[in-house]
Amino acid sequence: MKPLKLTINAFGPYAGKEEIDFSLLKNNNLFLICGPTGAGKTTIFDAISFALFGEASGGSRTIDSLKSDHADKSETSYVTLEFMVKGKMYSITRYPTQKIEKTKKNGNIQVVEKKHSVEFLLPDDRVISKTTEATKEVEKILGLNSNQFKQIVILPQGKFKKLLEAESKDKEIIFRNIFGTEKFLKFQDKLKEKQLILKRKIEGDKQKREAYITKIDGNDNEELNLLIKEDNKDIWELIRLVKELIGADNEKEYLIKKDIEKVNEEIFKIKEHEIKAKEINNKLQLKEKVQEELNYLEEKKEAMNERQEVLEKGRVALSLIHLERSINEAKKEIEANKITYYNRTDVTNSILDYGTATQNPKAGFKFNISSSNLSSGKHTIKIVAYSGSSILATNSVNFYVDKQLHVTYRSHVQNVGWQGYVKDGQMAGTSGKSYRVEALNINLINAPSNAKILYRTHVQNIGWQQWKSNGELTGTSGQSLRIEALQIKLENMDEYTVEYQVHIQDIGWSGWYIDGETAGTVGQGKRIEALRIRIVSKYKHNYNGIDVSAYNGTINWGNVKRSGIDFAMIRVGYRGYGKAGNFREDANFRTNIKAANQLDLPVGIYFVTQAITEAEAIEEANWVLDKIKGYNVKYPIAIDIEEPGLESPFDIPRTQNLDKNTRTYLASVFCKTIQNAGYTPIIYTNLNWAYNYLNMTDLLQYDTWIARHRDINLGPGYKWDYSMWQYSSTGTVNGILGNVDLNICYKKY
Repeated sequence: MKPLKLTINAFGPYAGKEEIDFSLLKNNNLFLICGPTGAGKTTIFDAISFALFGEASGGSRTIDSLKSDHADKSETSYVTLEFMVKGKMYSITRYPTQKIEKTKKNGNIQVVEKKHSVEFLLPDDRVISKTTEATKEVEKILGLNSNQFKQIVILPQGKFKKLLEAESKDKEIIFRNIFGTEKFLKFQDKLKEKQLILKRKIEGDKQKREAYITKIDGNDNEELNLLIKEDNKDIWELIRLVKELIGADNEKEYLIKKDIEKVNEEIFKIKEHEIKAKEINNKLQLKEKVQEELNYLEEKKEAMNERQEVLEKGRVALSLIHLERSINEAKKEIEANKITYYNRTDVTNSILDYGTATQNPKAGFKFNISSSNLSSGKHTIKIVAYSGSSILATNSVNFYVDKQLHVTYRSHVQNVGWQGYVKDGQMAGTSGKSYRVEALNINLINAPSNAKILYRTHVQNIGWQQWKSNGELTGTSGQSLRIEALQIKLENMDEYTVEYQVHIQDIGWSGWYIDGETAGTVGQGKRIEALRIRIVSKYKHNYNGIDVSAYNGTINWGNVKRSGIDFAMIRVGYRGYGKAGNFREDANFRTNIKAANQLDLPVGIYFVTQAITEAEAIEEANWVLDKIKGYNVKYPIAIDIEEPGLESPFDIPRTQNLDKNTRTYLASVFCKTIQNAGYTPIIYTNLNWAYNYLNMTDLLQYDTWIARHRDINLGPGYKWDYSMWQYSSTGTVNGILGNVDLNICYKKY
């Protein structure tokens, strides 16, 4: 291992940031660090050892005591070591366990405890963020553990003697790792193991051979009998004599078989005569028995008919009993399971203990929990198995309570059959396959008890069918008839509107229709291939907004507000490219937010992320929070997650190698940091990135700002909930020269 650069910040006696550039030593393989006692030599060893293995070079300091006592309490203590092994570059940064003071917006001091963490950048651009995993990887790369490293690589004062005085076994391990001789030891061990196996097999074969020999019956062959009794047997002579004995026995066996065959022939002939006699006798006996039974049945015919009638009635009664039991069991199951489940993953740390487990031989443990006592969102049942007072096992089961109003629907499609249920604006049917929709089911979830959703369809060769409601089938099944149009309306739901659109043969997607209007065609013979349905509150307010940056130039904010704009999302800045990833404040941020605040125009903030570690995500959030101090921010603070624009043709996005899970986790870290500071976080992304580069189901606890530029009447076509929609990048607003992004906000912040 060749150290290249060591960076120390708030570590040991060093209050500030110190860097040691080992690359200045060029190709010198051995160097001496010297200085008077207390100069900080040991701290350098501590820093290198902590960076690599997560512990100091000596045993006197633990990882929770490494932060400098002289450093500012708001400073973060860390060590970064850049090193080379076999021509490959590595960089590892570790943060010891420490307490950091943060000044909140209200001026109060918050003490945040930061646990031991690591960021290990490998040559293949992988990043390891788990401490134990990083330490194991270092040991694998160096071929040394922490103790071995301290004995032979870093030689603090008085420690070289420790290596010389170490036991032979310990020296053997160290030198084996240094010179890579472990593979020869493994080869030697394998040879010994194989030798032992072969030796055991030989002994086993000898024992088997001796057992077989003792079983040999030499008959009158004196020579063979003597040889069997000898201690040192002549095996080959023994085999020869046994073969002779076997040959003689084979001849005798042949003659005996011939005699047996003759005897068997005689026995067979005798048995044939015996069988024929028995058959005749049995037929006579059977005839007599059958006649007796016939006479008996004739006498009891009438009584048997009566008994048959009673039996048939009993069977009917039994089936009714089983049916009633099945119905009662079904009612119990329905009553016991009152919670609505959805396949969502909301992040929560709450663990709740509910109910008492009752054993069910078919379903394991059952918990009767009423959703009326629970809030919407994720809940967890903690299951504990006891034996007396001892805990045998524990487990946790997650479930979700959803009390929001939903519309669910499914379609019967040509060549496909019934599809699964979808909900709230998702597509049912097919796209690009030219398959007709033949039938529909539509339901309301969490609606008032007296509410209904009514619907009817215009069907090929039939016309308009009767109105159906709440899950009933409309259309046809098994007749290969297309649905050409449909109407949907609500009953006893005055606060809501039902909206629906259809994909029509040769036409494409229609606009949105509402409350009983006809969607599709009548009299044109065109099939409906897909549809979307959603329930919308009549009282849901829409607010018009813009999002701006330095690209929009100087803005006349007075004219913007007078033009009817209700809010503005202002770019605060972004993280730059390259390894450093420096922060860049938007050139017009301060001017824009100051002017909007003076006019009392509500504003939100957005920041373009390029974080690749948890620490960087937290750093970005704190940077934004620092920039907005002193300003009035009513609308959310957005993390902008998309392909970042290039500052030059040679720029490479820092986030291009992140996987979906990591990218999603970093977004949640940013949002949680913003939320903990008292602001509302929001995820900004486009449709492509939401579906392909993020796990949006893991971010549903945060608001979403979706970007999809299309006709405002079509909606974004986004399958999850969203609070804001950027529907255009070519809008015009009085007070802004050129085009500007236009947005709708569906929530009052």
